Formats: sequence, C-alpha cells, structure tokens
Amino acid sequence: MPVELKKLEKFYEEVKKLCRADEYNLVLHKHLGDIFYAVALREEFERQTSRKLHFIVRPGHVFLLKLLGATNYSVCSFQWMERIARKAEYPWLPPAAHASHRFDVIVKDVFLSIPVLGEPFILDGEQVHFYLFGFYWCRLWSNNLLGRTDFQYPVPMGKVPMSSEGEKILSLLAPPEKIILLAPDAATATELPVEIWDALAEEFSEKGYVVVVNSKKYNIKHATSAFALGLSLPDVIALGQRCAYVFSLRSGLCDVLVGIGKRLYAFYPAMLRREFGSLIKPFAKPTGVNEIQFYHWKTDPIIWEGEDLTPCVQKELDRLKEMYRKERILLRVCPEEEKTGHEFWSGVFNAVAGESHQFPENNTENPPPKEEVVVGVLFDAKESLPHEEEVYG
Repeated sequence: MPVELKKLEKFYEEVKKLCRADEYNLVLHKHLGDIFYAVALREEFERQTSRKLHFIVRPGHVFLLKLLGATNYSVCSFQWMERIARKAEYPWLPPAAHASHRFDVIVKDVFLSIPVLGEPFILDGEQVHFYLFGFYWCRLWSNNLLGRTDFQYPVPMGKVPMSSEGEKILSLLAPPEKIILLAPDAATATELPVEIWDALAEEFSEKGYVVVVNSKKYNIKHATSAFALGLSLPDVIALGQRCAYVFSLRSGLCDVLVGIGKRLYAFYPAMLRREFGSLIKPFAKPTGVNEIQFYHWKTDPIIWEGEDLTPCVQKELDRLKEMYRKERILLRVCPEEEKTGHEFWSGVFNAVAGESHQFPENNTENPPPKEEVVVGVLFDAKESLPHEEEVYG
C-alpha cells in the first residue's frame, strides 16, 4: 500500500523545522557517492547564488561533510521513514528492488527538486532522468544544482580520522601499510562472484598482506571482515585512506576514496560500462585511479606491484561465461515454469561480465565500443541439445 498522507506530512515537517529561512537547504538522502558529489558542489553553488548552502544529513554521513570541508549542516535521522518505505508497494518497482528505491519514491513526492530559499530540496528529480542523461552520473548532480555538466570536481585530499576503537583494532591486526581493503558490496550495481575476491585475497595473503573485507554478505577466504572487527563506516574510510591498497567494486566508496589515486583499483561490471572513466574524467586534476572494466567476458589488464593479476581474474570470468551459456541453453529447453529462474541467472551473469543492457550506453563522454558481440543459440541436427556459438562483428 502507498504511504499514508499524514506520515508524509510528518516527514516533511520533521525536515522543514531544520531548514534555515535565508539559506538553501539540501536534503542528502541518497548513497555515499551521491552525497560526495552533492557536497563537492557547495562552493560553486554559493559563489553563483551569494547564499549559503545548508545540508540536512544522516548522522552516519556527517564524516563525509567534514572530509569535504562543509560545516553548515544539521543532522536528521531518516530511519523511521525508511522503515515505512521498505513496506510500501509500488507496481512500477520490481519486488526485488533495493529498499532505497522505495525511499527515493517517497522523497521525490515530499520535497522540491529545485532550490528555493527556506525550503528543503533534493537533487533527485525526474525532470532530467538518468536513462536519458548523456553524461556521467556524477554530472547529473552538477546539472541539477548548477545548471551545467562541465563542472570538474575537486579531488578530496582531506583525511577522515580513525576512532580510538578503530585504532586499537588495527594495532592488533597489522600496520596500515600491510593491509589491503576489499570492498565487494554496492547498493545498486550487480556484484561480482565471490570467487574473484577469493582469488585476489589469496594473492595478497601470499605476499604477506593482511586482507580486510568491508562486507557482511561475503565470507572471503584469507580475509577478515571489517564488520566482525567492529569497524564503523568512517573507520573503513579512514582505513582506505591509510592502507596499502583498496580493491573495490565500483561504488560510492570509490568516489570518497578517489584521493588515494593509484592505490585504488575499481572494478566495473558490464552493467556499468557507461560509467567507465568516472573516477578520472570528471575531476579537475588527474587522479591516477586504476579502473578495470569487465566486458565481453574479458577483463582489462590488472597490474599490481609489478605482477599481472589478469589471469587469476580472467579464469573466473571464463567460468562465469560457461555458466551463462548453460543458463541460456536451459532457458531454451526447460519447462515453462523453470524459465524465470534461468532467465534471472543468465541476466545476472551477463550484467557482471557480458554485455549488459540494464543501463543505456548513452554517455557521450564514454561512447560504446565499436565492437559488438551477438550471442545466439544454434541447433545441430546431430545433437539432442543446442549449443551456443559466439559471433563477433
């Protein structure tokens, strides 16, 4: 059921009372990376408008404002509204949609998407929709707040302080320069098979590094969970800034850690092909970040400390490709009631390393490659089952 009007009114009033009448009040309701870019626009927005930009932010994201030098903010917990949103039903959202999508629906209904003095507003309206937007995702925020898509973001060089508890934990673990942080989770992207992270963790462990994983989902071999250690999100960011290397699925964590440069390795699944280059091109100076794309069942080269890690990752992509082929074959021959499952898994595998079409490749700053792959199922009269063949064009 849709959310009751009186609850939406309560949500609005709770945020409204934090607003400042003579300032613009931006509600930071989204994910880590989205907030990073929104806050990074503050100085240019204030220069253009000659007014202060006041942020309304979750308690857990205050550290991000401090990292970017923003001191004009108020704290508001959205948890009670998010709990309500998780139970809301919207027929245009699939049942498996991330809970944050339901919360986004509510926020877009409750708040303005353009800045008005004294009113709470968001940078997430429908006027400029991502599926039609011809630039990097991060430029959507500058388009909505500044009215321009050529803004070059500053590379954050500030440091997030480690808590005293975090310092104690790491002192028992290893010196920061002997730690490698893995970040396999993402709020909206298709995640990589755990075997890829297992293979990397094994390589790092053999080299004498201690591997810490920022995930509750995955039990990665040769690694210790940041959650099991009791590290908070700010502690994880602080560790990422101080440790030897960070290997991460492309997520908001990468945006926040872009300042560590060549020590950051960011993996782009096929579904994020349009965003490849987003940790380099939109910034005012070179970042040096290592961006690795999985596409057409191949990985870009992965060179780490003079060693080529490409084979150990490519081996897993080859295995994933065979799993994809199997699902496509089974989809053709299985009973009708089993088709949904095979369609789902073939879609997941394709989104990781094939040629996903979940997001349109309409980014003019990163046009689609000329090479295309068509995957089809061919029937051989001598065989009882079909086999797949790749046709490159």
